[in-house]
Amino acid sequence: MATLSIRQVGDGTTGSRTFVPAQYILNNGIPTSPKVVIFNETLAKPFPFSPTPREADAFYKLEMQPFGSSLHWALDDILLLPEHYEHIERPILFDKHSIRPLGNHSIYTKTGHLVTALTNI
Repeated sequence: MATLSIRQVGDGTTGSRTFVPAQYILNNGIPTSPKVVIFNETLAKPFPFSPTPREADAFYKLEMQPFGSSLHWALDDILLLPEHYEHIERPILFDKHSIRPLGNHSIYTKTGHLVTALTNI
């Protein structure tokens, strides 16, 4: 389960208040505001080609593993159980500091760059 939070800062006036924008599309496809812009995928350009390096600084295995009658995420065969991490507000896998006290499951290279994770489901 994931919660997507979208916030838009400012509304064109002075000040710095944060509000949730009302521009969205209803279930029947009707926009709720004339400011709604439909994404035109035919105009989207792909990311430039970037070859996969032959060697990596590190490899982390992120996969789903059975635990009782449920499946849970595991990083390098260590289960990431919700009760250990659900109190954390920051992202677990993409923040250097949020999980260090909980086992250091960070996925960064020696130079501090984020590692591309291979996900096996």
